Formats: sequence, structure tokens, C-alpha cells
Amino acid sequence: MTKTLWLSVLLLTGGCFAVQGVINGNLGKYAGPVQAAMISFGVGTLTLALASASLGSMGLHVIGRVPWYLFTGGVLGAAVVASMAKTVPVLGSLASLTAMITGQLITGLVLDHFGILGIPVVKVTWPRMIGVVLLIAGFRLITWK
Repeated sequence: MTKTLWLSVLLLTGGCFAVQGVINGNLGKYAGPVQAAMISFGVGTLTLALASASLGSMGLHVIGRVPWYLFTGGVLGAAVVASMAKTVPVLGSLASLTAMITGQLITGLVLDHFGILGIPVVKVTWPRMIGVVLLIAGFRLITWK
């Protein structure tokens, strides 16, 4: 796939992330944020199991061969889903997403700069730093009361 196509896929899934936050926030009103995250992950796990089975491999053969910390993605994902389930009904979709995305981008800047967890190093430049400052300013404007 081309870079443009992958960016388009990410834009689309970014929209899915916004809708997921609203859905999980509403589910959290019924079940609580942690329970909403559990339900969401249960449905997601079933969906991924069916997709993996249809591709011919469940991928379970790698469990003993990967470093332990590569399994923490599920823990981080659970924190993301539970926090969105709690905050969207309180702060609204835009403020919750803006805070989440700002945190993601600041963390991404640090991960890139130091090549953490084996990703390619992409050093912080002034334009990237200004972009992050503008994102923080945007976050402040969106959450201004």
C-alpha cells in the first residue's frame, strides 16, 4: 500500500476512535467505565479471533518467543478505553479526544526522538516542536471554559 493510502486508512480509523469513545462512554453509563472497557475488549477479541482464524493463523505460536513487555499493549489499551468511557460523558467527545490525542502526540514525539521500543529514531526538530506547542494551544482553546 502507498503512504497516501495508509494515511487515508489512519484518518478513517481516527474517526472510528472518536465514535468508539462515544459508544463506550454511553456503555459506561450503564455498566461503569471498567466494565464498558471489558465488554468492548471482549467484542474486539472475538472480532480479532474470527479475523485471525479466517487468515489461517491465530498467531499463538509466537507467545513464548516475544519479550514480555510486548504484551503490555493490551493493558495500555484497556486504560485508554476505560478512561474514554469515563471522560466522554463528563467532558464531551471533543475535549476527551483532544486531551487523548495531545497526550499521544507528545508521547509519540518522545518515543520517536529516542527510538524507544525499537522504532526508528526521528529527532525532534523545531517544526515538530512548534507543531506540538500548537497542539497544546489547541487543546487549551478547545477545553477553555
